[in-house]
Amino acid sequence: MSLNDFVSLIIKHIYVFLKIHLAMNVPIVTLTTDWGDRDHYVAMVKGRLYSSIPDVRVVDLSHSQDWDSVAVAAKIIQYGCLSFPAGTVHIIDFCEDLAKRNSAPKIYRPVPLLAEFNGHYFLCCNRRLLEASLNADCDSIVNLPMPEIGSSDADTFLAYSLFCDVAAMIVRGAKLSDIGEPAAPLVHRSFLRAQFDGNVISARPDVIDHYGNVTLNLKYSDFKEYCADRTFRLELEFQVGAVEQFKYVTMVARHYGHEIQGNLVLTVSSTGYLQLAMNRGSAAELIGINYSTVCRFVLGS
Repeated sequence: MSLNDFVSLIIKHIYVFLKIHLAMNVPIVTLTTDWGDRDHYVAMVKGRLYSSIPDVRVVDLSHSQDWDSVAVAAKIIQYGCLSFPAGTVHIIDFCEDLAKRNSAPKIYRPVPLLAEFNGHYFLCCNRRLLEASLNADCDSIVNLPMPEIGSSDADTFLAYSLFCDVAAMIVRGAKLSDIGEPAAPLVHRSFLRAQFDGNVISARPDVIDHYGNVTLNLKYSDFKEYCADRTFRLELEFQVGAVEQFKYVTMVARHYGHEIQGNLVLTVSSTGYLQLAMNRGSAAELIGINYSTVCRFVLGS
């Protein structure tokens, strides 16, 4: 190898190293909202982030307006936000339907929070959502000061008027104690888990996705422990028109294509929970399942 070739090779390796190093140090901000995709809100927030944080990478996780509950939104944080590298800032703007809660206050005023959890930073006004999503104590949590009265979109669009600026402060290295006042610790909220009486496992839907796949509140690891090498039969009762029908599932498949098109299949979701699905169809529509449906696993001897 000539000297010129050797120098060229060294320069190439240095270039690749610097490219990877710089890519790993690019600040990331994720957006998880219920704003939809037809209005100007996403564009406003992205514009402000790109204007205030050099080289930022803004990632849309979801802007769905069809979330059923805090439990569903929490899955995006647990399996979406926390899969990003430490140092990522997550802006979350999810307006829970307070009318569905008996304990909901008649007048709701947002309380913006900044929480640090395992190196991630969460900007959110929904304390219940954070409590449902983070399965351990936060490293730190502070209340954020509200924008001054009279400023543009002060209370109505905090993701724009407050969270973007706070995200820029975090990226620049500001400490939480310099940004807000200490807040009350989060109280971890655990959702209903599957029940086991020794012979029957009673599970409920945890998430019904837009494919009609039904993820149950039963971890596959717990299911295997309950079964302890026993056979099982999942009993499903539903109606098609005026006709009552029954479906039985007796095995866990490795993938959706294990059954022929149109048949129910029990498999394991990417999050490690049991999931009812249908090859090329909607399991939820077929059996009319909803969040109150009980799925009974009867164990053999």
